Amino acid sequence: MVFLGYFNTLYCHKAAADAKEKSEIVCRESRIVCRESRIYHVSQHTAEAIDRIVPSAMDNCSAAWTTSFDGLYDDACNSDDAKMVQLIERMVKMLVDAGLAEIQFLQNPKVGVHPSNRGGKLLAAADVHSKGVAIVQAGFAYSLCGPERAIAFEVHPTSRHIQEWTCRLSSCTGMFPWIVEVNLKVGSVGCSHLAQFLNCVDAGCSTKESTLCRPGTSTMSKTMLVEQDPVLGVALQQGLKWTVIKWQVEEKYPQLPGLIANAMNVEHHISQGETWSEQLSSIGNRASQQLASGQKVDWHNIAKDQAKTQPPCVGDILAHVNYAKSMAVGRKCCSFENSRSSSG
Repeated sequence: MVFLGYFNTLYCHKAAADAKEKSEIVCRESRIVCRESRIYHVSQHTAEAIDRIVPSAMDNCSAAWTTSFDGLYDDACNSDDAKMVQLIERMVKMLVDAGLAEIQFLQNPKVGVHPSNRGGKLLAAADVHSKGVAIVQAGFAYSLCGPERAIAFEVHPTSRHIQEWTCRLSSCTGMFPWIVEVNLKVGSVGCSHLAQFLNCVDAGCSTKESTLCRPGTSTMSKTMLVEQDPVLGVALQQGLKWTVIKWQVEEKYPQLPGLIANAMNVEHHISQGETWSEQLSSIGNRASQQLASGQKVDWHNIAKDQAKTQPPCVGDILAHVNYAKSMAVGRKCCSFENSRSSSG
């Protein structure tokens, strides 16, 4: 009887413990459901608030301004006009005058890379570092990349296309710094090599460029480089002076980032002309976007737009288009992440 009583006591304690655990689980699940519900409602309200904000950001523009800007935008999208740079300069000036773009200094960690930069081709660490060597050897000057060339678009409040693209830099090589998403405020379409070089120096990234390192090391030495060039130290501390275009502009004119990026590649501009592989990648990415949206690929316009910037490999455009066509048959994409770096 004593044993039976002891057993009943243990059973009751176990049942009570099980009931308590189940109750806690139910409570936790209830809290999770409530939290997810709150997140859903907050997201829903945020989206609704943004829907209200978007038109108001553009409403300050007069009908005459909108008509004029729309005309320039259409010309830049569809025209064979060789004066692409002039078209873009006029459009950017109109945005600044209308308060839809602002000229400001931005600390380097706040600057990411826009997916439209260089036709959708990721920056290569080797190119960024070698450009940095040239800048260090010549001596840094803010005239290298002023706000007329350092152009960026604001991070969208809900879309993460700039953050996701920029984070791919740090995920594909150890020669870029790790990106802190919450720090990013803009995505660059001009001066991207220089901006990311400054980020690399700040982070002390690994590099194959010995002139950026102290003897016997393989990481960039910020202290050494600043000792050699105090002006570079100022740029590392305060960043570059950017023309920052509001996110609502990109939403209304989605091709504008790519148009500006293309203009930055024209000769006599600080951005490097597209390499053989970058040109092939640009053509493939443009075709992939059209395929993904269910459109028929407009190869003629892709080739025409590619030639507008007069890239160094302009003579290879037709061959690249034909190759992209062969890769696109029966597929929904034709991007070339691992294409060779030079022709021949």
